[in-house]
Amino acid sequence: MSFEIVYQLRRYLEKLPQIHYGRKLSFIPSAYDPRDYLYEKLIGATVAEKPVPIDYRPQLPPVFDQEDRGTCVACASAWTLKAYEEIKQEDYPEGGLSASFLYSMCKQNDGMPCLEGTQPKVAMQVLKKYGICPETIMPYSGLTELSSPKVPKITDTALETAVIYRIKTYAQLCSSADKERGQVINVIREALKNEGPFILALMVCENFKPDDNYVLPLPEGDLRGGHAVGIVGDLPENKCLILRNSWGSSWGENGYAYLPYTWLDDKISGSWSVSEAWTATDMTPERPADNIMITPGLKTIKVDGKRTPLENAVVFNKNSPDRATINEIVRKMGYRLDWEGNKAVFTRII
Repeated sequence: MSFEIVYQLRRYLEKLPQIHYGRKLSFIPSAYDPRDYLYEKLIGATVAEKPVPIDYRPQLPPVFDQEDRGTCVACASAWTLKAYEEIKQEDYPEGGLSASFLYSMCKQNDGMPCLEGTQPKVAMQVLKKYGICPETIMPYSGLTELSSPKVPKITDTALETAVIYRIKTYAQLCSSADKERGQVINVIREALKNEGPFILALMVCENFKPDDNYVLPLPEGDLRGGHAVGIVGDLPENKCLILRNSWGSSWGENGYAYLPYTWLDDKISGSWSVSEAWTATDMTPERPADNIMITPGLKTIKVDGKRTPLENAVVFNKNSPDRATINEIVRKMGYRLDWEGNKAVFTRII
């Protein structure tokens, strides 16, 4: 069902104008994959602590302008998420990081080279596998001088330099396939606190414009398309997140606006107004064992070929009366149970 939700949203967005006040709206919903890390699972149960204000704006470079290309995903990833990470590590290159490189690599990997725009998860995958090169090596002007959907050629120098600026991995904060959003604000707060700014995709209606207080109203009117932005802070007393756009410093408050929490559980035309969000992270769960061998009577088991001691000897065997229950538990854990003589062999299948 989750696959179908994403597919339907993609098809729906393709039929929209995909432009707002002259700006292209080229967010493409990320493909659903149950193997994706979920940040809520990585951090465990969310703690109900009193939220504190977070504002990363002073630690970020000037707001970028994507101009007339549909590069919002790449710009939010390069000039917000990854920029903060490198600035924090004091490795930020002079002139910034190349959204042109990131977008061009996304178009080589998203399976839609003739379509303007890309998926946030693809940008995360590129940052993890290839990294991103400095702006001085692959300037954005090399992209804007080409007609859509063309992208510039990526040089060996750009690829070799990009590996220095990789992320360890990434995790999803919310998805267009979510059934409910009860914990999403807590997950977002934890991500902001632990990881820093992240990328978020939202739906843009005809009223997508900051008010006199730079607050974005809930979507109303005709739906225009999808757009990706950076989230760089949380203001609990005002009940809003700090949004960083890539439409230049003349938009909103020097390129920023305030996104009310109500956006997170709002829906427009049957879809979440906030479609999805992703963060870079160094946290990864331990990989499950591929093979476990248990010999009844022994106080050791073999895990991927290595012996691991047990406090007590294993007592069950293939003739145990509760064998059916054991098989069901093993299957639900993602393993297949086979017997080699009196040895129980668990093989991971997912």
